[in-house]
Amino acid sequence: MRQRHIDRVRRFYQNNRQELYVYALSICRDPDLAEDSIQTAFFGLLRRRSPPRDIRPFVFRSIRNAIIDAHRADSTRKHTNDSAPDMTEGENGPIRDRTLNQCLALLNDHQRETIVLKAFVGLTFAEIGRVMNEPANTIASRYRRGMARMREVLENQI
Repeated sequence: MRQRHIDRVRRFYQNNRQELYVYALSICRDPDLAEDSIQTAFFGLLRRRSPPRDIRPFVFRSIRNAIIDAHRADSTRKHTNDSAPDMTEGENGPIRDRTLNQCLALLNDHQRETIVLKAFVGLTFAEIGRVMNEPANTIASRYRRGMARMREVLENQI
């Protein structure tokens, strides 16, 4: 049983590592903290006696919690850049489209997190609600508002 749990976690990481990094980076704006939070989440997952029923929301929630915990532990930490992270980071970056990255930078933190989880990770509104500990209807309206804001920005650029 334990080896099956480890194998399941390994497969999940291998299949989702890019999405995990995009998500973590979208909420913490720090590549090192993003990687650390993913490692913390998987360490916690592997320490569990049994795997959660639905691993996807559990892992994303764990990453979110690891980032929140890191910020609480280092309350003197200041962001030198209050805009969204540059997620284009060269040709191997998680989001290669600079226009999309600029649109994401204009959103508030909750909208950006919701859109990344929905559009890049593929979670449902209910799953995102479990990750963010909010009702699915709140998540859906936040997603619609964020997408409308991005559409407005793109239309004004044309």
